[in-house]
Amino acid sequence: MTPTELAALRTSALIACLAVTLCTPLAVALANWTNRVQGRSGVWLSTVLLAPMVLSPAIVGLGLAGLLSH
Repeated sequence: MTPTELAALRTSALIACLAVTLCTPLAVALANWTNRVQGRSGVWLSTVLLAPMVLSPAIVGLGLAGLLSH
């Protein structure tokens, strides 16, 4: 590997480790909070927290369907 490729690999690994380190405590706290909230507010909270996981593939799928339908 060239020095440029090694630098890019090192930067990617550093950013990935930093993202996991910063996001894990927030994710655990939100999961704990979601588990404790009951009723309609719990449903809305779960919906808001899960929306990014559902919307991304759905939007890509709709875009591909629109692109390939012509």
